[in-house]
Amino acid sequence: MKNFFKLFGIVALAVVIGFSFASCKPSPDGVVDNGISDGTVASEESIHYVSNITNEADAKSHTDFSYFRNWEDNEFKSTYSISEKINAPTTVTVSDSKVNINLGEPKTLWEINNYGDLNTLNNSAGAKIFYCGAFYTQDGKYFLLLGGEKSEVELLYVDKDTKISGQRVWTWVGEEDGKNYKQTATFNASLKKGWNFFIWTLSNTSNNNNTTNYAVTVTASTKIPSGCEWTVRERN
Repeated sequence: MKNFFKLFGIVALAVVIGFSFASCKPSPDGVVDNGISDGTVASEESIHYVSNITNEADAKSHTDFSYFRNWEDNEFKSTYSISEKINAPTTVTVSDSKVNINLGEPKTLWEINNYGDLNTLNNSAGAKIFYCGAFYTQDGKYFLLLGGEKSEVELLYVDKDTKISGQRVWTWVGEEDGKNYKQTATFNASLKKGWNFFIWTLSNTSNNNNTTNYAVTVTASTKIPSGCEWTVRERN
């Protein structure tokens, strides 16, 4: 299986870490009046270095993960500072297997109906959005991502409370195996103004007519979903 999360062109990396965590679920107390408090996404949260990192000592020597990736035609080209896109205070640091992430307000927001992978979905309040997937080191060698056994979590900023609902379908051919894949994602994400955890969870896998089908649910929370963990991974 090459990937099952297609939103924003994100490759699902739960496969890479061997499904070593429990599935992510929204925390019972995950709904509050506002988004993630003061943009503090993580405060001294434990992280895990995945087992297939070539040189763990080298990975642990990298402490600054405040960079986004620059991709062209699905190929990694370079990184750029997240401060180019997000106002201060913005820091993503790793030290002693702990991570601290603080994010300010994005400098530019997008209309959801102009955003390719979400443009057919219902956005109840017409909110504008900004998203973050993985955080990279400056050299692009390592990246930080929140996820679980069958889940991947992104960060989504909205400028007002809104609910994203509806369904999207993606089909693709695996780059490595040449097989057919189909993903059906059902969105039921209530977002609060500010930063939110945007949670993609694989709920079912089936095979039909030589196509592997993935059923995915997409929800939201303002708390780190239970069963999820921050992981440092190596870009292959």
